[in-house]
Amino acid sequence: QAGRSKVPFSRDQLIGAADLTFQERGLAAEYMVPDRSLGAVAIGMFGPAKVQLGVFNSGDSLFGDDKNGKTLVLRGEGSFGARDTYAFSGGPGSGFSLGIGANGLMTDNLSTRNIAAGGDMMLRAGGFSLMLDGAWEKISLLNTELEEPGVYEPTTRMGLTAQASYTIRVVEPSVRFTAMQDSSLGKYGQVMAGAVLHGGINPAGYDRFRLGAGYVLRLE
Repeated sequence: QAGRSKVPFSRDQLIGAADLTFQERGLAAEYMVPDRSLGAVAIGMFGPAKVQLGVFNSGDSLFGDDKNGKTLVLRGEGSFGARDTYAFSGGPGSGFSLGIGANGLMTDNLSTRNIAAGGDMMLRAGGFSLMLDGAWEKISLLNTELEEPGVYEPTTRMGLTAQASYTIRVVEPSVRFTAMQDSSLGKYGQVMAGAVLHGGINPAGYDRFRLGAGYVLRLE
């Protein structure tokens, strides 16, 4: 497939907006993972397994390569069971399903090179759903005299998101913890650059309209 689409990296990023439990994604998906970009992806299906190999512009512009770079990405995943492993509620039946994935990418811009790797899983059993999504990123400096690099030293980042929910008849209580490390922020960033705790409740089984309530605690 070719065009402007999501870069196949991170289950948290690849879940469609209509299937998000909360109004934002985890810190790694928001700050470390590419979103949409112009490119092409080759997709291979092998029973329950799926492999994607893509090349994208490093920016998100629809009309050209606005950052003078390319992103190469490889994602492999497997899905077992009939239920959707890119959503926390809905789907056929109430049985067991498991989705697992691993991905890596490299982005060469004019002044930086980003190398990232990550893994994710989603488990759905009865009314219970659990997602784990982690990513690691290293940013190296290249031609810093030609372009502002965005970081001033080689930088590593790590991010982790864990989310669980349980559907009880027509409601879905949910909780999520997400945290991120950033070595460029000194000793504090190496421990934790930020953390967000979400908790809330949504109606389940009705997708035309949703009205939820939640609590958000942010530490940055």
